[in-house]
Amino acid sequence: VSSCGEQRVANVPHSVRCACLSTSVLCCTLAKRSVQQQQQIENYLSAHLTAPYSFNHSKMVYLEWEYNLGLAHLSGFKYHDGNLIVLKDGMYKVYLQITFRSPGHFVCSEEDSGFILTQKVILLAKSYHKNRDLLTASDTDSGTQYWEKSLCTSGVFKLKAGDRLRVRKGDRYHELIALEEGNQFYYALIRCP
Repeated sequence: VSSCGEQRVANVPHSVRCACLSTSVLCCTLAKRSVQQQQQIENYLSAHLTAPYSFNHSKMVYLEWEYNLGLAHLSGFKYHDGNLIVLKDGMYKVYLQITFRSPGHFVCSEEDSGFILTQKVILLAKSYHKNRDLLTASDTDSGTQYWEKSLCTSGVFKLKAGDRLRVRKGDRYHELIALEEGNQFYYALIRCP
């Protein structure tokens, strides 16, 4: 069961923006649209990046995303090599949800009675070229045979054109992340009106 907040997109009749964190659905639904209404929506900046169909198991430091297939979309952003690139200065709501699931072959080391799941959104600001943790969420797991956990975090931040958002990849994340687009999104941005 998830809670879903609905609200109208400013100055656009017949529109609803729905953000359901636990089911990972982010949508903008419009019934009847005029040309002016369509232009207003295209000016509304948003990005919804989802689980890729598979991971590149290279030594990349940041997670990769699907940005144009299925539920994923970009409007007013660019995507390149795990980076979501902001194109316009403004206040943005940043979301991150990752669902972790133990595969049958996953084994914790014997000295650990459990382990910590952590996810971080990293900001590489164009102005100072250093990574800075923007959002972090973590939880522990006891290492039982089967488990599943969704970590979610969000916040509102002032971002500048050229800033890059990325999610740091943990050592064994590719084994634990549930790659199911319909169950989760990795991160999304919506420009606050």
